[in-house]
Amino acid sequence: MVLRDENDVPRAFVAFTHDITKRKQAEEALQEREEKYSYLFQHSSDAIFLFDLKGSILDVNQRALELFGYSKSDMSSLTIFDLHSIDFVKDSHTVFEMISQNVFMLYETNFMKKNGELFSAEVSVNLFKFDKEQVIHGIIRDISIRKMIEDERAKRIGDLTFLSDSAMDFITLPEQDVYQIISNKIKNLAGNAIVIFSTYDELNDTFTCKSYAGLGERTKMLFNLIGRDLIGLPTKPVGDYFNDLLKGKIIKITTDFNKLTNGFITKGANKILNNFLQISNNYSVGFIRKGKLFGVTSIIMLKRDDLQNKELIEVFVNQTSVALLRKEALDDLQKSELKYRTLIEQLLEGVVIAQADPTRLVFANPTLERILGYTSNELTSLSPDKILELIHPDDRKRFFGYFGARISGKPAPEYYEFRGVK
Repeated sequence: MVLRDENDVPRAFVAFTHDITKRKQAEEALQEREEKYSYLFQHSSDAIFLFDLKGSILDVNQRALELFGYSKSDMSSLTIFDLHSIDFVKDSHTVFEMISQNVFMLYETNFMKKNGELFSAEVSVNLFKFDKEQVIHGIIRDISIRKMIEDERAKRIGDLTFLSDSAMDFITLPEQDVYQIISNKIKNLAGNAIVIFSTYDELNDTFTCKSYAGLGERTKMLFNLIGRDLIGLPTKPVGDYFNDLLKGKIIKITTDFNKLTNGFITKGANKILNNFLQISNNYSVGFIRKGKLFGVTSIIMLKRDDLQNKELIEVFVNQTSVALLRKEALDDLQKSELKYRTLIEQLLEGVVIAQADPTRLVFANPTLERILGYTSNELTSLSPDKILELIHPDDRKRFFGYFGARISGKPAPEYYEFRGVK
């Protein structure tokens, strides 16, 4: 303020001062915080959005532009709903309805980039007031790689579980036909397909169909077309087909059914089959053990679908090869047992199979039944004391002495006489 004399001549001035150090420090701190938060906002590794309760995008950071492929001007004209595929727009509207009642939400969803590519994301949103207006703050994290790893891990666990369960199926050899189990399991792995399993007879160089899966309501039509059931249908190897099967890998078959079946399926029937079933591709995989082929599975893909789980099918086939050989060995053993049982039952001499400790009779042929006057069931249910009574008292010591020696591996006469008691 200027002080003047009576002639209006300035003579002095009065100045008022205020200490604004704290205010300047506060302004500088505010500016510093604004720059810091702006830096964090723009350089975050996650996409950050600000949008109103209608979903209109108010602001985004640089990562959001990079992730979705939009420019800043493009993004400002969009809503959050425009960033979803049609399948997930409804879910996004549901979240907006819920966020108005909740302060914070965390969920997973799918977004769509400008180029149409979909990706999985983890989203956290919270509601707050800014300049007296309610604003939604959203953080979008791309979890595509994490989801891919999780899906791959889940698939591997599923594959291992499938192989483990399959191994138990074959170990226990259920009453259900093992060949049908093979066809059913490969059908479940392959997808929309018809699966046919055939054994290979090396002596006659012939494949014979043992089971199939996936025909469903088409079974009757196929039977009418080829004039018989597939089960038992014999075919011969064609061209390099046999050598390709020895690789133990899934191979793509380009030969039509007319040639594969040596003309059994006519050219006309082959054309009808392709049109009716809408066959896209035909695959085969051989069952190999010790370098020899003993079975083959044909996988006929339908309606232009692709073969699924190719590697898992190959592993399953290798695992199954062991089970099939085991079944074959058991079948041979059962046939051998039946042959020798028939022979023993027809012998004119009495035959008995006994065990020791405790002494039990486990088998008696019809001749022994007639000699002793007991049925087979009566003999096998006798107690040790009753078995003792089958031997004449004067011969028991000698008889059971020889019996004990033979059980323990000590020398004993191969033939000896004793008196029995009926």
